[in-house]
Amino acid sequence: MLGLAVVAISALCAAGDEELSNFAWADRAFSEEVATLPFSFVYGGQPSSALLPAWERRAEVGTADGGQRRILTLTDPVTKLEVRAVATVFGDTPGVDWTVYFTNNGAADTPIIE
Repeated sequence: MLGLAVVAISALCAAGDEELSNFAWADRAFSEEVATLPFSFVYGGQPSSALLPAWERRAEVGTADGGQRRILTLTDPVTKLEVRAVATVFGDTPGVDWTVYFTNNGAADTPIIE
C-alpha cells in the first residue's frame, strides 16, 4: 500500500476565488460528484484526470475526533486498483488532513503508478 499525505489549511474556490470553510472545501473535494480531485497521479502512462471519470466511486461521511471523516473510494473496473482518499475535517481548526491510499485488489500486477 502506498500513501500520500497532504494538508490544506485553506482553499480557494476556482470559480470566484472566495475562501471556503474547511467543511465546504471537503464537501467539494471528496464527494461522488466531484470532477476535479485535490490529488492526481499517472497510471499506466495516462493521467488520472482522464481515467477516473470511468471508475466506480463511493463516498462515505462519518465522525472523527474533533471533526468529520470523509472517505472517497475510486476503483478501476478493469484492474481493480483501489484509490482511497481519507480526509479528516477539523471543527476546531481551519484545516483538512488527507491521505491517499493505493491498493491492488486484482489478481495481477497493476500498471505503473506515478
